[in-house]
Amino acid sequence: MEPRAPALALASIALPIVMAALWVFFDRHPHIGDGLNGYLGMFIAIFLYLGTLISVVAGLFLSIASLVRERTKVLGVVGIIANCILLLKVHG
Repeated sequence: MEPRAPALALASIALPIVMAALWVFFDRHPHIGDGLNGYLGMFIAIFLYLGTLISVVAGLFLSIASLVRERTKVLGVVGIIANCILLLKVHG
């Protein structure tokens, strides 16, 4: 029987990376939110904050599940750290 890939741990690491990339993208291109009389910027901000919250919660659940179910424990710990860093960077 072949060892399975640590899918849960990799997903828990990928979620904060994707959200951080979105934050950097919208931070580098502030003119994108100028449409719809300025309301688009508000919708983008709401999307980023809610997306970050959902991503961090899901990432933490995936990290804990990977610590319980998967053989590679280091990636689960890296997922927890990555999600905590994303949460601190957004709100700090």
